[in-house]
Amino acid sequence: MQDVMISGFDYARAVTMLPNGNFAVAAEAISGLGNDVTLTEYTPDGSEVRSYVIPTAASVTVRSLIYTSDDHYMITGSMGSTPNDPNWMVARLDSAMDVIWLKQYGTQGSDYANNIFETPQGELIVTGTTALGGSAKPSVVKIDTNGDILSEGYLNTNQFASPWYRGFYAGENRIAFSRLAHAISIVDTTGNVIKDHPNRLGTYTENIAMLSDGSFALFGLAGLGAPTGSKVFFAVLDSSLTNVTTNIQFGTSGQEYEPAAMVVDDNDDIIIFINVVPLGAMMPQIIAIKLDVQGNVIWSNSYTPVGYANPQIHDVVTTPDDGFVMVGQVATALERMFVSRVDSTGFVPCNLLSVPTASTQGSSNSWNPHVNFPGNTTDLGAVAITSAMVSAQENVICTTTGITDVADQLAVSITPTLVDDHFVITYDAPLTDLNLELIDVSGKLVLARQVNSGSQVSVEGLLAG
Repeated sequence: MQDVMISGFDYARAVTMLPNGNFAVAAEAISGLGNDVTLTEYTPDGSEVRSYVIPTAASVTVRSLIYTSDDHYMITGSMGSTPNDPNWMVARLDSAMDVIWLKQYGTQGSDYANNIFETPQGELIVTGTTALGGSAKPSVVKIDTNGDILSEGYLNTNQFASPWYRGFYAGENRIAFSRLAHAISIVDTTGNVIKDHPNRLGTYTENIAMLSDGSFALFGLAGLGAPTGSKVFFAVLDSSLTNVTTNIQFGTSGQEYEPAAMVVDDNDDIIIFINVVPLGAMMPQIIAIKLDVQGNVIWSNSYTPVGYANPQIHDVVTTPDDGFVMVGQVATALERMFVSRVDSTGFVPCNLLSVPTASTQGSSNSWNPHVNFPGNTTDLGAVAITSAMVSAQENVICTTTGITDVADQLAVSITPTLVDDHFVITYDAPLTDLNLELIDVSGKLVLARQVNSGSQVSVEGLLAG
């Protein structure tokens, strides 16, 4: 867990895993001329491999990042001379983080490229919001590796006029759209509607993921504007989008629960991530809840860094060991990128607090599904930009303590299990001495000594925890 500063006001927006086991983070770095885009590669232990900045001298937001099968980075977001008239921004970089091209796409209005993914056939699909006919439309645009538009389509709706319409890959060249007034629409890669769920399961759906049996996990906002605060909902729809098999809500009175991200592990367990904003004087916090498909809570933790204000999570990616990397921002005197890698049990050795959760049954409301019609987005051409290496200032908030395996398996016994002033360590192995280290909950080393079997270790004078 660490914070990272490049410009002084830095917002980590998207994260993706790389084939070599490292991960990359795309961020916005606010400079005097506008927002620059930064791209940083990290090793699994959080060490920086390289960091590059893409200077734009414009108002830029970053919304998604992927690493393609032909070893290129793709970044999407929005870009404009002012925040009030953005265009789609799509950038392609090689594996060394050099910019191949950066393009803007737009209409007569505000346009936001909110997600990009690659199909198994190698097609690049960008989804987001496009202004068309005075309305904000959920849009699907297929591009080639040169950034040329191959096809596009739009859902005919202006129910929320949302800048955050977003499509998620749903297998078999299908796209699942969120941020609609009803729960979900499934479209093909040209935007033609395949099927809808005609009801909404909360205020709106924020994230969608397809499970191994073809069903869909949905995560979103519920109860927006309630005087006691908003909630989040988690739901599962069967593959036909007909039957709601799970529909529950989480919330705490007096706090705004804002859905941030959702990931699914190899066991079809789901982790939802929530930015919690209190209505009163309490500090904001980040909460993650791991659930099974029935909505049963496996664990629920808060990951709010001690000594930092206003933490927020923007994106999460699963790691090969079924853990995850989450990225966002924290504040000291400045806003800084926040990057944290967590194992499959949800454990980080510091700033971790198990939080109680209680769910309530969700409800649904009927709504009108969408139809598709073609659009006409203009390719505004490439922007002449090159990337440059940048040095980032990093503060390690905490790290996991590594323990090196030994060839012989040690059966170690520590008694008593509830320690008052001392404990005794015993083992049966062909070793005479072992190094014993005690680590407190913040990851700080508080005691280190050599022991052998039968050693009595005093903990008098050590604080609890």
